[in-house]
Amino acid sequence: IGISYKCLMLIVKPGGKSKEQTRKQEIDNGFSDAIEDYENKWHKEAFTLERDNAVLYGEFIENPSRENKVAIIAHGHTANRYNSIKYAKMFYEAGYQIVLYDERSFGESTGDYSTLGEKESKDLAALIDMVNEKYHDPKIILHGESMGAATVLLVNRYRKVDRIIADCPFCDSDMLFGEFVVKNLHIPK
Repeated sequence: IGISYKCLMLIVKPGGKSKEQTRKQEIDNGFSDAIEDYENKWHKEAFTLERDNAVLYGEFIENPSRENKVAIIAHGHTANRYNSIKYAKMFYEAGYQIVLYDERSFGESTGDYSTLGEKESKDLAALIDMVNEKYHDPKIILHGESMGAATVLLVNRYRKVDRIIADCPFCDSDMLFGEFVVKNLHIPK
């Protein structure tokens, strides 16, 4: 039971990278121009969303295009919204209003643990409601990477949006846990 519990805790309560760590990683990966735009050029409006014993922190990024289309970007496991800035730049240049946020238990957001998309998809449904209210029924595109991709696919049970981009979602939790055990605990599946 000890190994199983340790594996589970590494997945649902993994900690995560700080904003500073993610910022450095994204600059090292060649996205310094996107970070520069985010930090120094884009107008941001902070928000919080309370849901199911968690507080999500994020930002609306206002695009001067004023088009009524919004991209909501969900990051991956152990990441934070800084990991989504590279995608935000593409959507921003295409005229979208942007929503970046930290999923529950990561970044600045609270929450006891990650559910790999289950509770996160319900959080995202509430965020979609907030976006619809703020922008008065916009065209919404969701973009998710890794766990964020699972989140944007799962939210389809609760809310319909115009487009979904799912970048590298996991397809099978048994496979995900097996790979995680081998990679992080160095024991055979």
